[in-house]
Amino acid sequence: GIWLRRGLVTVALLATLVSLYALAAIVYRTWGGGITLNRLTILGWNLINIGILVGLLVRQVKADRNTWAVSLQAAFGMGMPVYVAWALFVVLAMPWLFR
Repeated sequence: GIWLRRGLVTVALLATLVSLYALAAIVYRTWGGGITLNRLTILGWNLINIGILVGLLVRQVKADRNTWAVSLQAAFGMGMPVYVAWALFVVLAMPWLFR
């Protein structure tokens, strides 16, 4: 129960901080070296991850002891279509954009 929830929230918070650091690094490299296929791919994945993690954390603040698990599942459920859309963009559009 409560310790699992606290552990998951702690991991999500730490993962958000690491993701923000990684985002800063890729933005810095892109600013200095220009956009590349790999940088754009990682930038997109990173932004999606941060969005899901922040959504998860916000939902956990609003959830109570009876709804936290459903709230956690809903946060990931909302992110999955975004992952699919980005994957399709990476596979189908990016080779055309970076030829």
